[in-house]
Amino acid sequence: MNNEDLLKQLESLETSGLAETAERLLPPLLEIDDPEEAATEVAQLAGLPPEAVAEIEALAQETGRSSLSELKGLLRMVLTDLADTQPDGEASVFNAAAAAGRKLIVVGPELYGICTLLIAGYIVTRSGGKQSMTRDIEISTGPDGRTKTKIREQVIYLNPFGPLAKLLKRVTGVAESSDD
Repeated sequence: MNNEDLLKQLESLETSGLAETAERLLPPLLEIDDPEEAATEVAQLAGLPPEAVAEIEALAQETGRSSLSELKGLLRMVLTDLADTQPDGEASVFNAAAAAGRKLIVVGPELYGICTLLIAGYIVTRSGGKQSMTRDIEISTGPDGRTKTKIREQVIYLNPFGPLAKLLKRVTGVAESSDD
């Protein structure tokens, strides 16, 4: 098996198969013993107070109901990243993806919501929810000979209007995407 085989395997899976694969691999990695408690665990990973759990869970469930195409893409991205960054990751992801669909598992908004929480936890540990970040530094000398340094940082977060982005912003502590 090589990376190309893994990518083909992941491309062949529907959202339900990707969710099943992620649900097998992410909880142990994030040290989440019970996926039903994922919101509490993700809040702890993000350093949020216990009262944030209900909001996190609601955003995850909303994503599970309304953002399946975005969720599908993120599941593929996270599983590919796991394959590339974890010891024996490629084999683990390939085997979990190959096993997807073999057992009768009810896949619906609840599982998608749990997967959304698992993705949020993974992204918190890997990137802070940032899609990309650019930094421009401008150095100029004024007529009086003083040096002026201007730093402009732009952070782009995942779809700022979708429920998943709201969840990621909440668990990463970012109030809104902005230019600083």
